[in-house]
Amino acid sequence: MTYVCTVAYGLDSLELAEGSTQTADDSDPAKSGCGGFGWTGLSTIETEGTWKTNFGGVEIINRQAWSKSWLRGFVNKDRVAFTQNPEDAEYAPGRFNRLQWTANSAGKWYYCTTDFDLESLQAAKDSTKTADDSDPAKSGCGGFAWTEMTP
Repeated sequence: MTYVCTVAYGLDSLELAEGSTQTADDSDPAKSGCGGFGWTGLSTIETEGTWKTNFGGVEIINRQAWSKSWLRGFVNKDRVAFTQNPEDAEYAPGRFNRLQWTANSAGKWYYCTTDFDLESLQAAKDSTKTADDSDPAKSGCGGFAWTEMTP
């Protein structure tokens, strides 16, 4: 896991921030060393990477985006992500979505948009809609196959 600690804040200029000599103790960032507290852990989504889809496209997933949508949150242990469409999207501009993915098996995994066109991030997080992942190559995603992702 990557950790971050803000050691100097509230400064009036970039020059003051760059000139600060304040430091943090990184010997045990999960528990201490950042002003008497643990550092902030920055987790990554387990699907991070560049992937080819079974529809002939390429999707890039990182801390900020899932393909062309903003990544607004995720829960790796539940294999769920929450995205927001760009304001200039053709469909549901600015709206939120809930995505579900399968475990990565031999470099291949699947995802399904289980809920979409939601008004808020909270609505996406509160959604209880799920997909059937028993045979994602053939069905289970709203009557269709899931999107297959390969390196």
